[in-house]
Amino acid sequence: MVPNLAFNSLELTDEGLPYSLAIKSIRDPIHGYITVGVNELPIVDSPFLQRLRRVKQLQTAYLVYPGAEHSRFQHSLGVMHLTGKFALSLIRNTIANKGKRVDSYYFIPKLYNLEIDDTQELISHLLAVRIAGLIHDIGHGPYSHAFDDAIISKSNELNKRGVYSHEDLGFYILKNYLINEIEKAIRYRKTMLNEQILYDCLYYILSPRREKEKYKVTSLCKSLRYVLREFIYPADILDFTIRDSYYSGAKEFGMVDANRLMMFSVILLSETNEATQKETLIAPFDNALNTLRAFLYSRFWLFNNVYFHKISRVFDYVVKNTLKELNKCANLEEPLLNMLDGNPSDFLMLDDLYILHKAKECGGAAWEWGKKIVNRDIPFKEIYKGELHLPRHAKKDIALEDLKPPEHPEKIANELKSFISEEIGVSDTDLIIDYPHLRFFPDNPYLPDRTFLLLERRGEDSLSVRNLTVGDILFGSIIDVTVLRVFISKTAFSSIDNSRLRHLRDELRESEIIEKFTRSLLYHWGRSELGVTM
Repeated sequence: MVPNLAFNSLELTDEGLPYSLAIKSIRDPIHGYITVGVNELPIVDSPFLQRLRRVKQLQTAYLVYPGAEHSRFQHSLGVMHLTGKFALSLIRNTIANKGKRVDSYYFIPKLYNLEIDDTQELISHLLAVRIAGLIHDIGHGPYSHAFDDAIISKSNELNKRGVYSHEDLGFYILKNYLINEIEKAIRYRKTMLNEQILYDCLYYILSPRREKEKYKVTSLCKSLRYVLREFIYPADILDFTIRDSYYSGAKEFGMVDANRLMMFSVILLSETNEATQKETLIAPFDNALNTLRAFLYSRFWLFNNVYFHKISRVFDYVVKNTLKELNKCANLEEPLLNMLDGNPSDFLMLDDLYILHKAKECGGAAWEWGKKIVNRDIPFKEIYKGELHLPRHAKKDIALEDLKPPEHPEKIANELKSFISEEIGVSDTDLIIDYPHLRFFPDNPYLPDRTFLLLERRGEDSLSVRNLTVGDILFGSIIDVTVLRVFISKTAFSSIDNSRLRHLRDELRESEIIEKFTRSLLYHWGRSELGVTM
C-alpha cells in the first residue's frame, strides 16, 4: 500500500465519491441528498436511464396504494447512493479490523489481500460499484417483472441470444451502449482512475451468474458484487424496502436501520486447501444481529401486505394477459431484438403508458385486458386464502432425501383447480390458483447451503464465526409461511351460492391436496435458485 492511500481517501464523500468528481446533488425523500459524479451524470441523462422515469417501481401496486407511483429511476438513484455508501463503509471497517483471524479458515483481509495498491485503484472500484447500482435495472421492460415473465422468458428468439430476463438485457445495454458514455465521461479524469479495473469490475458486478467467472477481478471487486446483489441485505433490497414502504404509505415496514447494517459489516476471505485460492464474502458482526432481524421482518411484512396483496396479485394476471395479447398484435419482442441488432430507438419507447396506448390501438382482447388497468376494473374475486406453513431442515429447505420426489406444484395446482371446479360447478377456465413463486423472504440461494456468516466478538481481538440460515436468526418463525389463493372470475362468482363457497373452504382446509401442495413447494423451492432479484 502506498503511504498516501489513507490520507488521499479522506477526499471521499460518505457515498464513496471523490469530492472533485461531485457535480450535482439531487433531493430524495428517502436519502436526503444523492450526489452524482461527473462520470455518472451522462448515464443519468442518457435516454436509457431516463426511460425508467416512465416505468413504475411497483407495477400496479398503485391500484391498491395510491401513493405507490414512484419509478425505477428513483430507485436506481437510491441504489447508486447506497452501493457507494455500503462499499466505502465495508472497506473502512475491513481496514479497521484488518488481519484478524476469525478461525482456522476465515480472516479479515488487509488491503494487499484485496489486491489494492493505491488510491487510483480504490476509487476505480468505488466508481464501478456506484455505476453498477445506478444501472442495475436498466433492462427492465414495462411493468417490470411481469414483462420478464410474459415476454422475455417466453421468447425463443431472445433466449437463443442469451436474454432470459431484464438482467441479461441490462448487461447487454451496458456493454454495447452505455460503456461508450462511461468512456467519454472518464476521458478527462484518467489520472484518478484505472480504466481497466473500473470496466472489469463493473462487468463482473453486473454480469449474469453464468458469466461472472469470465472476468478476472480483484478480491475487493468480488465482495462489491455482494454489496449490490446476491446477499442477505444488499443495497438494492435495502433501498426498495425503505422506498416502497414509504411511497405505499406502509411506513411501519420501512423502519430499517441500513446505516447500522453497513457500519457493522466486513469483508472476509476464506483460504481453501489449495492455499492460494480464496473465496470472498461479506459478514455482519453480531452488533447488527437485531437490526438484521428487524430488516428481515420488515421485508416479510412488505411482501405480505404490498407486493403480494390480493389486488396486486389479481392485476399481475391482468398485466400479463394484456402483454400476451398485445404481443400478438404489436410484437413486443421486436424492439428488444432490434436493440440487440444495434437499433435501440423502439426499445427506448417501451414504458408502462406505451403498453396501454398500444393495447387501445390494437383493440380486441389486448384492450379488454388493458382497460381493466386503466379503469381499475378488478376481474377476479378471492374465494379462498390459506397460509401454508413450510417446515425447515437443518441445512436446506428441501424434503428429506429418502422420500419420493413429489409432483411439481403446477401439476398439483391443476388438480386443485379441477377439484374446486367440480365442487362449486364452474369451468376451470374461470379459476386461478395463485401462489408466489418465491418465499416472502427467501434464504439467499447463492450462498453455501443458503447460509451466511455472522461474526461474534470474544474480547478485543478475538473473533468467532457462526454459519446461519435466515430461519436460524428468526427462530424459524414467520418466513416459513406463504399464501395460497383461489380467484374466480366475477361472472362465475355471481352465479355461486354462498353456502357452496363456505362448504368449499371447509373442504379445502381438511383436504389432503393442500398438504400435498405444501410438500411440493417445499421440495421444489429447496432445489431451485433465484435467477433474478426483485
